[in-house]
Amino acid sequence: MEEKPAKLLILYATQTGNALDAAERIGREAERRGCTTSVCSIDDFDASSLPHEDTVIFVVSTTGQGDTPDSMKAFWKFLLRRNISKNLLEGVHYAVFGLGDSGYQKYNFVAKKLDRRLSDLGAAAVVERGLGDDQHPSGYEGALDPWMSSLWNMLYQINPKFFPNGPDFVIPDTTFIDQPKFQITYHEACKEDSQSSTASGLACVQMQIGRARSMSPGKFSHDKNIPDCFLKMIKNQPLSRAGCGKDVRHFEFEFVSSKIEYGVGDVLEVLPGQDSAAVDAFIQRCNLDPESFIIILAILVKVVVIILCLLSEHKTFVACRHSRVTKLLGNSLNSSNSFPDSLDFRGTTPMAYLWHLASSCNVDKILALTATYSTGNLLGVFHVCDYVHPRGMESHHFDAESNDSRVPLKLKTFVELTMDVASASPRRYFFEARILYVMSFFATAEHEKERLQYFASPEGRDDLYEYNQKERRTVMEVLEDFPSVQMPFEWLVQLVPPLKTRAFSISSSPSAHPNEVHLTVNVVLWTTPFKRKRTGLCSKWLAGLERQEGVYIPAWFHKGSLPPPPPSVPLVLVGPGTGCAPFRGFVEERAMQDVSCSAAPIMMFFGCRNEANDFLYRDFWLSHAQNGGLLSIARGGGFYVAFSRDQPQKVYVQHKMREQSQTVWDLLLEGASIYVAGSSTKMPSDVMSALEEIISKEAGVPRETAVSQLRRLEKDGRYHVEAWS
Repeated sequence: MEEKPAKLLILYATQTGNALDAAERIGREAERRGCTTSVCSIDDFDASSLPHEDTVIFVVSTTGQGDTPDSMKAFWKFLLRRNISKNLLEGVHYAVFGLGDSGYQKYNFVAKKLDRRLSDLGAAAVVERGLGDDQHPSGYEGALDPWMSSLWNMLYQINPKFFPNGPDFVIPDTTFIDQPKFQITYHEACKEDSQSSTASGLACVQMQIGRARSMSPGKFSHDKNIPDCFLKMIKNQPLSRAGCGKDVRHFEFEFVSSKIEYGVGDVLEVLPGQDSAAVDAFIQRCNLDPESFIIILAILVKVVVIILCLLSEHKTFVACRHSRVTKLLGNSLNSSNSFPDSLDFRGTTPMAYLWHLASSCNVDKILALTATYSTGNLLGVFHVCDYVHPRGMESHHFDAESNDSRVPLKLKTFVELTMDVASASPRRYFFEARILYVMSFFATAEHEKERLQYFASPEGRDDLYEYNQKERRTVMEVLEDFPSVQMPFEWLVQLVPPLKTRAFSISSSPSAHPNEVHLTVNVVLWTTPFKRKRTGLCSKWLAGLERQEGVYIPAWFHKGSLPPPPPSVPLVLVGPGTGCAPFRGFVEERAMQDVSCSAAPIMMFFGCRNEANDFLYRDFWLSHAQNGGLLSIARGGGFYVAFSRDQPQKVYVQHKMREQSQTVWDLLLEGASIYVAGSSTKMPSDVMSALEEIISKEAGVPRETAVSQLRRLEKDGRYHVEAWS
């Protein structure tokens, strides 16, 4: 019997898409070394089959305050079962790469606990876990590159069959560029127009957004294709003094479609509008027709060989599709069990689709699959090793016709809604070696081709870092730097970063402002090393909106990291800068509750640079800190501000907390909860350190005991952090 080649299974758990990017890159680099790989979202993987795997690479992100991504929750629950065998994963090799932010207290917590749990269950680590850090100048890739190098060497030592020609042999990237993953067809406008004509206003916009995002190769979760609602700006108020070097705005929106019920501490996601001139420039640069109507579909995959085991007779046979003739060994295949000539894997993984297909064809097991693109190019060989079909997969929806992704959409509309063509922060994968080779393939100028190939080489890595990461070049700037590159739209759709929603902490209480939602936004502005002026795509767009424009803003609501506290619980709030945003909502909500019943006090620590320049919501805080308000000392709370630049020595919120050590401790003894929000750089760790000092001093215990008490507060749900880069 022919021995199967070694295969790598790469499972990813992502919240924003970065872990997916990293997993796909690991898969591509392994394939370039001759290794068969399968990249799969962890929620599409049957956890009960993990013990049957030989080697698994996990790529996982950490969200919130050390939380697992939503897609990983079921898998993690499986690993934590009480009756699980301690040697369940004996014989399984694994490696873990985590994506996190060292500004958070629980930096890469998910990767660390997954590594420990896999080891506890008997699995053997191939290489020490890798920890990507958003604070690194190169982002998570600063750790990913050296980690992958170690991974290839260790895998080769464990099993040379992973890399038949050795871990240092790399297939040239040019062999990977002959087939884009998506095909575009062009259509008459009539079908699109007929649907749009039946809808008007917001309904039409909603249809277009859902249609565009369902067609996009960008990784959006299914429930995010269509906005929860649309908002209209009714107030755009500067909070910082003009000319002070910062531009912080207070935005108020009203619901103009269905009203969404939200709570304090929730998060609002906004799909930003792109500058029309930038979109037009991109379309013109790429020689596209903005008025054409398109449909974008994943390239179909033809089944070449499938080995099956039927439930009815438990006989193994080979079903071979070739020239529309089915040949069988050991059994005959009736029409009810026949497989289609092609499979559409769009929106799912090949393996997940096959499980669905096996269920519909009354198939118990799939042993192996060899598949090709419909164009004839080899896709890969999937070995399934007698895995029992997971019945839970039957609930997944694989019908691509269930959405509007096959209704033509105007090309310009698609670009506007899904392709981030002029953002200051393009996703790094656009500049990966493989992509640069794709660009070089379409470059007609020899000097441009050579430069792109140099950037893609190990020797050019430092220069690529200077060109890309430090300067944060946009997609348009790269295309303008290489004018001879004329990439087909199929490749542009695949490689241009998707237009992502931007998330903001809500700064209002729905009780205080019915039918409204408020945001506190810092308009992002900075200068690159080469003196280019940069602005944040979404914050600049919002700052440029006026009430009279009547722009409808697509929005989504979801829970954040700051659960709303009951009115009877005292609060210690720490929110410097725009970190005060959610706490404005907290105070508004508690003030409404205080009308009907006396609410517990609030102690608030705010920080900014200067009292005259960026004392955000000054009048609001002071009004609640006086006359027996919720923030007043008379109620047992207090409002304290650290102006970091108004004196020779810088003063921050942690200094003000130490000054009020006794009051903080008294509130903790009364059962107070602590909430921290703001920048993820040093602030959260500095606040944690200050609290450790306060507990140690006021309780008269060693620092180690204070650390344990803070951990207990976290475990009891009394310590919450929401921080951002």
